[in-house]
Amino acid sequence: MNNKKLRFAGIGLLIAPFFVAGWFIASWLSNSYTQDTTRAEIIVIDPPSQFDLVAQDLGFSVTNAPNITNMNRFAYNLRAPRGLTTDSALKLLKDEFPGLALDASHQRVP
Repeated sequence: MNNKKLRFAGIGLLIAPFFVAGWFIASWLSNSYTQDTTRAEIIVIDPPSQFDLVAQDLGFSVTNAPNITNMNRFAYNLRAPRGLTTDSALKLLKDEFPGLALDASHQRVP
């Protein structure tokens, strides 16, 4: 009987580090940086006046405002607010500015 208890304790001591290591790895992966930093970047072509102010009030941030000189157009690159999916960010902008030309791309944002 004593031999079975020692065998059980020995196996437990051999297996325990693997369970602890697995728990640490699973915990680290659940807080992975890719979940927090993958956000949509939305490109807006020929926005209406005051677009940047309204978009910032909605939680978007303007990352770039290139002037497309060879086509006489203007564009904004917007970063969606945290917690918004790409579809919900596009819908929010389309509801606020109907008829606006929008497109989205996914990228890692530091």
